[in-house]
Amino acid sequence: MLKNLLKPFIRGVFFILAFSFLPIVAHGESLDSFDAVIHPSEHQIDKNQLYYDLTYQPNESDRLTVTLTNRTDKPIKLKTAFNRAITNSLGVIEYSGMNQDKSDFGPNITDYVKLSDKEIDLAANESKDIYLDIKMPDKEFEGVLAGGLYMEQVSTEKVEGNIKNIFSREIAVLLHNNTNEVKPDLKITKAKATQANSRNAINVTVDNQKATYVKDVTIDYQVEKDGKTIAKDTKKQLTLAPSSRMPYLIQMDNTEFTPGTYTVKMNISAGGQKWNASPSFKINQAKAKDYNEKDVSIKEKSTNPWIWVGIAVIIVLLAVVIFMYNRNRNLKKKLDDK
Repeated sequence: MLKNLLKPFIRGVFFILAFSFLPIVAHGESLDSFDAVIHPSEHQIDKNQLYYDLTYQPNESDRLTVTLTNRTDKPIKLKTAFNRAITNSLGVIEYSGMNQDKSDFGPNITDYVKLSDKEIDLAANESKDIYLDIKMPDKEFEGVLAGGLYMEQVSTEKVEGNIKNIFSREIAVLLHNNTNEVKPDLKITKAKATQANSRNAINVTVDNQKATYVKDVTIDYQVEKDGKTIAKDTKKQLTLAPSSRMPYLIQMDNTEFTPGTYTVKMNISAGGQKWNASPSFKINQAKAKDYNEKDVSIKEKSTNPWIWVGIAVIIVLLAVVIFMYNRNRNLKKKLDDK
């Protein structure tokens, strides 16, 4: 009888707890609030491309025109920037300027391309032109200088929680002196402990020192701690920007750092070429403790308060059920004795 009484209560408790742990997911509607259309230059290698891929002689100048159009019935404001192409920690090329690359492997395209406007106000359904003024380096260079025009709508909506809709466009700009092939030369230079999104991670520096895109990159790595493997994985279809430094990120997946020597054995392959290295770093007791205390996943894993709340609810319900059962049994016994 007790078993039959407990079943519905336990089933209900676990049903409530299960739904308590489900994440809240918000879906933002995809809106094309503005268009950005290029006007091909006579220096364009392929005029069917939707981005600029241009060949010039040293010291040559040009002006590129991009037309921005507000597709809505309300006025909007756009902020614009021209940024160097960089490779982010996931092996994806960015033009937004949100992350920085302080490497210096050759000419920086932002020294040779200037943007006319940093903010544009567009009335309802209005179009305006912005300009990119190019002045090529005095000396001829091999490969490509890569950057991009980044346009973002200034949001006026109220931010709820951590969710904010950002509508943006990117137009790549590639500058050449010639179209000669340049073979990549990658170097895996160093590794260090770090944190990303308040979680333990390892940062491995990969340098693409040549002015060429490296596409379809595969990275295979194995992390060893004092000679013992603690993590390994393979990532495919990465892309590295020309003359860029990638701070490749290895997430430690809720793993605590402990004092000792860590070695990252990394192999990289692309286009039939291969590169490998095994950079090492050390973590002392104080640093390991600091990282682990700041890692929110480790805190949640060890002291998740909802687990204790759930256990307390179950104990209370079981106590109520047992009390009611014993009470009913005692009443029935008294009645039978009479």
